[in-house]
Amino acid sequence: PNPSIRATALSTIATVEGLDAYAVPALITGFGDAAPTVRVSAVTGVGKLWLHSPQSVKENGLIDRLYSMLRDVDPTVVTFSLQTLNYLLKDEGGLVMNRKMIVYFLDRIQKYPEREFCCVLQYLDTEVKEDETVLDMFNAFDPVLDSRNGSLVLSVSRLLTSLASKRKNLEPSLVDRLVPVLAKFIKSSNQDFQVDLLEFILSLGAAYMDKFAGLQTSTSRTIVQIKSKDSEKLKLLKVELFRRTARKENSQECLNYLLNHLPSASTKLNNQLISAGAAISSLDPAVHAICVKNLQLLLLTDRQLYLSPVLSCCAAADLRLSTAMTDSSDVVTSLVQTLLDSYQPEQSVSMTGHDDLIAILDVLKSYGFLHKMAPYLLEDIFAVDRTEWSEEVYTAVLAAAFALFKHFPAVMQPIFSHILHQTLKIRNHGLNLKVRTYYNLLQQLARATHDK
Repeated sequence: PNPSIRATALSTIATVEGLDAYAVPALITGFGDAAPTVRVSAVTGVGKLWLHSPQSVKENGLIDRLYSMLRDVDPTVVTFSLQTLNYLLKDEGGLVMNRKMIVYFLDRIQKYPEREFCCVLQYLDTEVKEDETVLDMFNAFDPVLDSRNGSLVLSVSRLLTSLASKRKNLEPSLVDRLVPVLAKFIKSSNQDFQVDLLEFILSLGAAYMDKFAGLQTSTSRTIVQIKSKDSEKLKLLKVELFRRTARKENSQECLNYLLNHLPSASTKLNNQLISAGAAISSLDPAVHAICVKNLQLLLLTDRQLYLSPVLSCCAAADLRLSTAMTDSSDVVTSLVQTLLDSYQPEQSVSMTGHDDLIAILDVLKSYGFLHKMAPYLLEDIFAVDRTEWSEEVYTAVLAAAFALFKHFPAVMQPIFSHILHQTLKIRNHGLNLKVRTYYNLLQQLARATHDK
């Protein structure tokens, strides 16, 4: 019969439970078939037989025969053999290559097609104990880094960075060799490849990021360009790379570049652009003050669009307002006042407004003293429908109320009293304990004030 029929027959007989006596000799014969497709079916057939008769696979030495198939002349047969062995040995930690196997593949893998080359590389990333073997792998794959094929370069990069992570003495030279190569591929026109590449780059350690940062600051143009045709996922990854590679020397340029991409049709991207810009600006106090001013202008331009992103970066501590208070207290005061004036208490009713509510309560707690209307905003927030409020929200309200009470005692006394009284009515033991704690703190404040 023709090869496709023989391949189908092998696959079928290996799948059917109870036919081990026929399947094993058929698979062994299939290993030596002249057609690669049949040999592939024999290899995968062992995996199918394993599903219902693992003992039969072991007793008939089929695992050893799979190892012998790693020397097959056809790269596809080899890759399927590796995958099947790895599956059969998963309870033992998967396939582990020794030095002999690795050296064997290093001598042949260079002639494999792209897909098979990349597949074999995955199995070379194993617990290599001999330094000599690791150096052999570095020497064998270094020329591939000069290839114009991005998939090959990315696969080799994954392997070499993994090996270097276990041998720190190799990392500095690899960083110098690899980063310029990867930087060239960032500008590739293939978006799917760019996503894979940036996800890999962002998984690398500080040494690699420092090298990318050096390239960024030493050139007049950024190594990453956010394009209108990029997918949302790709844009988000590019923004994150800006965040990771920006340094004090180019923080102003990076901030301007990111803010110039506002507004975006994507809420998620708007959040990321503002968050990354805020984090980058904190590298330089002067740039930080400029960022805070810009965020205030954004709020004044379009409160509905920018309130959530600005609140998010405040909550995530990206903006670091406490740091800016030292050198730019007026700027921080203006932003806080604009933030508090922009918030609509009604939006705290919906579940979608939960994060904004937590963030604004945190702003009230930390910076509410900068705005004389802060107590009244807290009063308005507490006056809305609280049906959907969680214990976390009530806890944040209590913390904000106590902080504001210390700065506006006369105004906050009836407001805080009402909040404590209403919160105590909720049947929640944790909240009740917190209310009593704040009662005690208020009594301590009163005694301290009286003693003065």
